[in-house]
Amino acid sequence: MLDAQKVTIKDIAKAAGVSVSTVSRALNSTGRINSSTQERIREIVDEMGYKPNMAAQSLKTQRTRNIFLVVPDVTNPFYSSLAKELQAFVGKKNYILTLFNTNEALQEELNAIRTAVEISAGGIVFASVSESMSVIMALKEAKIPTVLLNSYGACEFDTVHGEVNVGTHLATKYLIEKGHTQIAFAGASTETIIGKSREQGYIQAMVEAGLSLDRKLIFEMGFSEDAGYKAGKYFMSLRRPPSAICCANDILAMGVLNALHEEGIKVPKQMSVTGMDDIIYSRISNPPLTTVTNDSFLFARYAFELVFQRIEGREPMEPREIILPRELVIRNSVDIPNHLNGNDK
Repeated sequence: MLDAQKVTIKDIAKAAGVSVSTVSRALNSTGRINSSTQERIREIVDEMGYKPNMAAQSLKTQRTRNIFLVVPDVTNPFYSSLAKELQAFVGKKNYILTLFNTNEALQEELNAIRTAVEISAGGIVFASVSESMSVIMALKEAKIPTVLLNSYGACEFDTVHGEVNVGTHLATKYLIEKGHTQIAFAGASTETIIGKSREQGYIQAMVEAGLSLDRKLIFEMGFSEDAGYKAGKYFMSLRRPPSAICCANDILAMGVLNALHEEGIKVPKQMSVTGMDDIIYSRISNPPLTTVTNDSFLFARYAFELVFQRIEGREPMEPREIILPRELVIRNSVDIPNHLNGNDK
């Protein structure tokens, strides 16, 4: 048996009884090839332990077998789950995944694009939080197959995102249906795409219900647990605290829950709280959090499909947009307000 380190594409072709070009098409999923032949080639690849020479492929294509994933906050379980799922998908194509964390900073997003160019990335999956045209221009100049996540406007690239403004709209509407009128909002900067969208969902639900907007009940600092903690402390410092808090994501909600616990406020008996993203922590928090879905698996699957269709030249040049639905997940962090249930303490 050949040493796996010395197995070449010619050895695979000989064992399968096909041409080298057929093996190449099978390994790269390009061109037309009989499904049974492709399966046979992949079985031989596994048996012989063949590993593509990425350096050699880079010289030929001017790109590495590397998908460059850019995220705003790798500590957020949504993005870490996205990275895990995407890595599994690209691995099936014999590609590797490189992760770049931007900390929600525009300059770091631009640095990420420069790095992708420097390493000759084969494709980019870009979860931007910025609306700056400098990002779009830099991606155009990079000339690397790219899929954008979280981009809600018309765009020159393929995009995957959730329904615009819907998540926090669903959560706020649910709070209103439960009888809440003093509803606060904990969010991020409206200079970011996600921050603006999630604030708008909250505002839209309040306006539709004929409820007045009190800017004192809007706290926007960031998507972190620390920001949520400070939001919770702030809302409880008000002369007239809200009866419910709609959070722009679940990490914010975790911080809010922590702050309320320190203040001796019982959730949902004395304060209702909602989140957004349905991360694992929302199911095991105390109490389990009412939230809205944001499926990282679907984001990863569609991003994978779109970017590889571009890499393999299998799709027309027109940009495509995939919009994923939102669903309210009702758990135990919401109740009717105190003045309706007769419990003022």
